[in-house]
Amino acid sequence: RRFAMNTMAETGDIQPLLEVFHKEVIVRLGLLETMTFNEQTMKLMLLSYLSLSGAFYLMTEVESAQGYCDLLLGLRGDDPDAQYAWILEAKYVKSDQKKKALDTAIKKAFADGMAQIEKYTSDKRLIPMLTQGRDLKAGVLVFVGLKEVKYKAWEGTVEQADPLQV
Repeated sequence: RRFAMNTMAETGDIQPLLEVFHKEVIVRLGLLETMTFNEQTMKLMLLSYLSLSGAFYLMTEVESAQGYCDLLLGLRGDDPDAQYAWILEAKYVKSDQKKKALDTAIKKAFADGMAQIEKYTSDKRLIPMLTQGRDLKAGVLVFVGLKEVKYKAWEGTVEQADPLQV
């Protein structure tokens, strides 16, 4: 877990986190838990898991640009190797749908999440606070039932403002 978090902070690669989170958390859940699962449950599980490492300063549901960001992973000032702060939007899609409906739901979840990230990254006060002048990564996590976690990176850019000027 610590390796996965450090990799996110230092190289901007989220894949190790997705793999270890799926292996250590998702696959251990039973059928009964899945009956009441939703986006909020998955997000809180991920937040709890992320908080165990201490690699990031974590925030959730922070008001930003007329919305509430699911997960903000701010850089801590005491790690000179950390280069990437993160904005993550978490979405949940029930996996018991027919293939065409499931594919449509996944595409919509990614589109909705990307639109939200566009709003959040326009917040001139949020970005300097998260990045401390370093880089930002962002993306959408779509939890497809308990079967898989899909990730799509945000491809936009942010203009870094001087934190002292904001």
